[in-house]
Amino acid sequence: MKVNLEEIYLKGSPISPGIAMGTLFFCRFTNDSIVERAIQTNEIEAELHRYRVAIIQARKKLESLKYLLQKGQSDENTLILEAHLQLLEDPVIIDDIESEIRKLKKNAEFVLQKTVRTYRKKFNAISDAFFRERFSDLQAIVRRILDCLKGEVKVSCNEIGGSIVYARELSVVDFIEVNIDRAQAFITEVNGATSHAAITIKAKGIPFITSIANDVIERLVTPETVVIVDGFTGDLFINPREETLLRYAPRAYSCENTEDMHRVKKKKMVLAETPIPYNAGNIRLSANAETAHEAKQLYADGVGSIGLFRSEYAFLSHADFPGEEEQFQNYKNVVEAMQGLPVVIRVFDLGGDKYLLGQKMSFESNPFLGCRGIRLLLRERELFKTQLKAIIRASAYGNLSILLPMISSLDELLETKELLKCSQDELESAQGAIFQKIRVGCMIEVPSAAVLADVLAKECDFFSIGTNDLVQYTLAIDRSNHISNDLYTPIHPSIIRLIKNIVEEADAVGIPVSVCGEMAANPEFTALLMGLGVHELSVSMIHIPSIRSAIAATNQLEACALANQALTVGSSAEVVALCIPKKDKAKSKVKAVVKAGT
Repeated sequence: MKVNLEEIYLKGSPISPGIAMGTLFFCRFTNDSIVERAIQTNEIEAELHRYRVAIIQARKKLESLKYLLQKGQSDENTLILEAHLQLLEDPVIIDDIESEIRKLKKNAEFVLQKTVRTYRKKFNAISDAFFRERFSDLQAIVRRILDCLKGEVKVSCNEIGGSIVYARELSVVDFIEVNIDRAQAFITEVNGATSHAAITIKAKGIPFITSIANDVIERLVTPETVVIVDGFTGDLFINPREETLLRYAPRAYSCENTEDMHRVKKKKMVLAETPIPYNAGNIRLSANAETAHEAKQLYADGVGSIGLFRSEYAFLSHADFPGEEEQFQNYKNVVEAMQGLPVVIRVFDLGGDKYLLGQKMSFESNPFLGCRGIRLLLRERELFKTQLKAIIRASAYGNLSILLPMISSLDELLETKELLKCSQDELESAQGAIFQKIRVGCMIEVPSAAVLADVLAKECDFFSIGTNDLVQYTLAIDRSNHISNDLYTPIHPSIIRLIKNIVEEADAVGIPVSVCGEMAANPEFTALLMGLGVHELSVSMIHIPSIRSAIAATNQLEACALANQALTVGSSAEVVALCIPKKDKAKSKVKAVVKAGT
C-alpha cells in the first residue's frame, strides 16, 4: 500500500465495531441530479403509465430478490424486503406522486425526487432518531423506482472485492445486492444506528461508521487512496501516516482480494476452537446473536453458548408487536440450532433508539432516560406476556434463560417474575403441560442496579453487565455526542469499582456474572475483567477468536493482581498504563481521558 504523509483525520459516528484498512470503493447509485422536463396535457397519461410500469418493475425486482433470500433461508432480510414491498403500496409513492405529476405537468423522476425531498425535511424535523432514520427505507424505494425509470443498473457485487465501501446512504437492500460479505467495512454519510442497514451490518460483525460527508470524501479520496476505519470510535484516517499504520495494522482486517478475506475468516474461526488453558481461571466465552440463522452459524463454528440473544432485532421491521406463535417459532429455531447448549434470550429492549417500525410511542425529550426496556414492557403487560409465553414454550426445546434489560429497582424484578409465573400458569392450564422453571437474569446497566446488586442478586439467577449503558449513565456521557464522546471510557475507575462490587455481591449468593458490552469485546481489557472475577464474556462472533486468544494468554493470578492495582488508582490513564504494557501502547487503540481528576 502506498503511504502519503499528508494524513487527514475525519470524525464520524461508530455503528458497528471493528478495524479495517484498505482502499475505497464508491457505491454511486442513482444520481441526485434529475433533469426537470415539462410535459404537455396530452402526455400526462403516458407519463403516469411510465411511472406505474417503473413501480411494477421495482416490485418484481424486490420479489425476485426475496425469492433468492428465501431459498438461502435468510429470514431477517426477507422480512425487511417485505417491509419495502409494502412501501411500494404506500399512498406517498402512488397517490401523492401521481397527483403531483398531473398538477405540475412534470416528468415522473423530477416529481418523485421533489416530493421525497419534501418528506426528508419533515423526517429531519422529528426529534426521535429512530423515526428520522425510517426515511432511509422510503429513500431506498425511491432510488429503486428511479433506477427503473432511468434504466440504470445496480453495482455488481463482484466489483467490490475486498474494499471498504463508501456511499452517501445505503439501505439494507443495497447491502443484500452488493453482497455484504465481500466488503471489509462500510462508511456512509446519513445512515443511523437503528437503520435496517446498521442492524444487518452489526449482525455480521463488519466495521461500519457514518456521519462522513459525501462531498468531503469525493474531494479528498480517490479509488487508490488508503484509509483506515475505526468502527469502535468512528475515526476515519485518509492517507494514514506510518505511525498510524503501525498502530492499527495489528488490529486491522486487510486483504488484497476476496479469496484472502475468506481464508482469514476461516482461520479466525479455527482460532476460536483453541481450548482455554487451566491457568486462565474459570471463565466462559459466549456469543451475542440476533437471528436463528446466526445461531446455526455459531453452533457450526463450535461456539459453546449464546450469552445474549437480542430478541427485538428480528422484529424491528414489523409494523407492530409480533404474535405469540411467530415469536415461539423464532425462539424455538434458536434453541434448536444450539442443540442443548445454553441460550440467554433478552426480552424486548425497545425504546431509546430502537422501536418496531410501526410502533406508536409517546414523545420523550430524552428517550434514553424514559420509557425503555423493562419499563416499557411492564406498561404493556399483555404484549409482554405474549413474549414470555413464547419463550416458555420454546424452553421445552433447549437450554433457555431470559434476561431483563434496564432493571433499575427490585420492584421491577419482582413484578416481572410474578408476570412470568402468571404466564406459565396460564400456559400450563391451557395446554395441560408442565414447563420447567426458567432461569431469570438481570442486566446491570444503570447505576441504581449496580448499587442494589446485593438486593437484586437474591431474587435472580444471574447478572449480565451491559457496560455500554452502564458507562453512559454512570459518567453522564452520551457516547453518540461528537463533542464529548472522548470522555466515554469503560475503564474509568468508577466503572471498575462498580463491576467489582457487582461480582462480589453475586458471589455472595452464588450466581454468575457475565459482561456483554463492547468492553468485553476488547482484548486489552480481558485480563482486567478476569481479575475482577467476571465469570463469562459474551461478544459478537467476529470477536470470539481475539478474546479467546486473550483469555488463553492470561494467567489468573496475574489478572487478579492487575485488578487489585486498578481498584486503587484514580484516573483512566493509570488504568490504561496497567492494562497495556509499554511496548504495546503504540499499537493500542484505547483512548483514555488523561485530564486531572478524570
